Amino acid sequence: MKKLIFILFAFVMMGGAAMAQDATMMAGTVYRKAFENERVRMLRVKFKVGEITAPHSHPDYLLYIVEGGKFLSSNEEGVATLIELLPGDYLWVPAEKHSLKNVGTTTITGIAVELKEPPAAAPAK
Repeated sequence: MKKLIFILFAFVMMGGAAMAQDATMMAGTVYRKAFENERVRMLRVKFKVGEITAPHSHPDYLLYIVEGGKFLSSNEEGVATLIELLPGDYLWVPAEKHSLKNVGTTTITGIAVELKEPPAAAPAK
């Protein structure tokens, strides 16, 4: 019985840790869910000047920029990249974990569409 309780506790804790990386939970002031079904999740992005996010993760996603600006994106190793985006820009981003800081003078707004499906297998050669 004690083993079963421990296994259930470990399962719940691991599940909570995985969910804790979700962008809407870790950076809820920046990412708001707009739509979700079994294949995709669409997030509204509103990233204010000077705002910093906690580390969070995304599956593969497409990002469309409505209002551009500059931000620093820091990966899991702490390497920061300065990114400047203009209105109408779009990016395909492979699954990643990062934290962000808006270092520009404008609020960045956009739409992120996250895929729930695993990446397609590379074609056989």
